[in-house]
Amino acid sequence: MNARKTRSSVARLPAAPGANGQPPSPPTSQAQPAEQPSGQSAEQAPEQAPEQAPDQPQPVPPSTESAEAAAQPEATEALQAIADLINVHHVSPSPVQASSIPAPATALQSKKVAMVIEGSWNHLDLVKAGLNWGVGVMPVLKEYKSFFFGGSLVIFKSSKHPDETWQFIKFLTNPHNVLEMFQALWVPQMTAWYEDPELIELWASETLPGRPTGFQDAVMHATFDHMMPSPENDVRNFVEIDAAVSAALDQVWLGTKSAAEAMAEIEPQVAPLVQGFYLER
Repeated sequence: MNARKTRSSVARLPAAPGANGQPPSPPTSQAQPAEQPSGQSAEQAPEQAPEQAPDQPQPVPPSTESAEAAAQPEATEALQAIADLINVHHVSPSPVQASSIPAPATALQSKKVAMVIEGSWNHLDLVKAGLNWGVGVMPVLKEYKSFFFGGSLVIFKSSKHPDETWQFIKFLTNPHNVLEMFQALWVPQMTAWYEDPELIELWASETLPGRPTGFQDAVMHATFDHMMPSPENDVRNFVEIDAAVSAALDQVWLGTKSAAEAMAEIEPQVAPLVQGFYLER
């Protein structure tokens, strides 16, 4: 079980007379102009939380396609499109430039950054900074996808109190019990909180601080309708796979290799590490 967070695109908007961005909270993208305009109640949820802690999940075996996914045209085209924002269109910072960019709220406030891809957990920082900002969905190449991620809540099999821990996890992930956290940092896990208008208003109302106009469409619905689990919580050997892929992508971001070249080179190294998922999808 994960404490779910979502990403969205946040932008700071040009100031308008009497207009102040009013924000609330989980993976959003944020933007701001430079000198000019340059993302549950148990009785209401469709799926009820089990009364007992679940059994140990069995790993899902990998497929041939998943072992070769990074080098597939669909993947390399998407990676190359991101790299082109840096090296061709010059609208995204290079790795060296990105390393010196401050936190999102400060970066947008400086007017040197127009848009950032960030998480909704930063929305309250944008509110405190007094920015006039908004959110938007990420660009789409073929099919829109978003993802959620967060810290996993774990019960170790050696725990002396598994039942009590399971009850605490259910309490913590029920927004009714810690509503302030879901209004500012987290997003719900139960589907009822994305489908029931009354529940939606409790945590995603665009009158809340940190929930700017457009939050429900750009963050809540975009995530719920198109979400996939983030790989770090589900993919076996993710740390090793991520290290290999990230090293190869550094060359892509620097423009010394194309995405197709870089992914093809690391395929023999990554393929043995691809051993499926922890949970069935």
